[in-house]
Amino acid sequence: VECDVIMGARNKELLFYTEEMKAVAKNLYVTTDDGTYGFHGMGTDQLQALVDQGKTYDHCVAIGPMIMMKFVCLLTKKLGIHITAEAEEWTTCKEQGRSIPTCIGTGDYSFIDVYNAFASEYADPDATDLNNAAMYTNKKVDEYLQQAMEARSEEEAVEYLKKAQYDGETGPNVDFPYIWLVNIDHTYFVRDGLDIGEQMVHPHGHGLPIIQNLNEWVFEAGE
Repeated sequence: VECDVIMGARNKELLFYTEEMKAVAKNLYVTTDDGTYGFHGMGTDQLQALVDQGKTYDHCVAIGPMIMMKFVCLLTKKLGIHITAEAEEWTTCKEQGRSIPTCIGTGDYSFIDVYNAFASEYADPDATDLNNAAMYTNKKVDEYLQQAMEARSEEEAVEYLKKAQYDGETGPNVDFPYIWLVNIDHTYFVRDGLDIGEQMVHPHGHGLPIIQNLNEWVFEAGE
């Protein structure tokens, strides 16, 4: 089935797989909110512009954040285009994650995340959990993970967790149980006069990474 594809991001730096998509799409239309690449605007703006130019479509598949799909649905309804839009809550994702390819956002400062992602004890096809949803099993990796859990210091645990990911011979870094798609660039509004110090690399919001160095924050009242 030949289809046109509209893909977009906030800016050029956040775009990915444009060349791969160009190879399979009939026509690829790339948009950026700030106009740094392709069409200046959102995907819905591009769709409206294409229809205004005389393009006709009978079906639309929307994939993305729920708020984006909401506005795509509103536009396609107005244009008379049948749409398939799907977004599921966490409960359903946990139920389907082992049988249907699922894209999730995750990350944490706690090293337990590594254990949860790769420990064989979670490789159960009937589980309704996102821990090791890829059902990855590797005896050597399990040994490193167990040693990390039994470590007497954080430094020792981290060394075992590094080996659990790749020890020079085996590990998920070469087995690829997951496909890493993108690192998210988080944006915050910071009040004038507030110095939030030197920030660490932020995982995907879990654990409120912005306040991990709260003890370093300084506020200077304006005149």
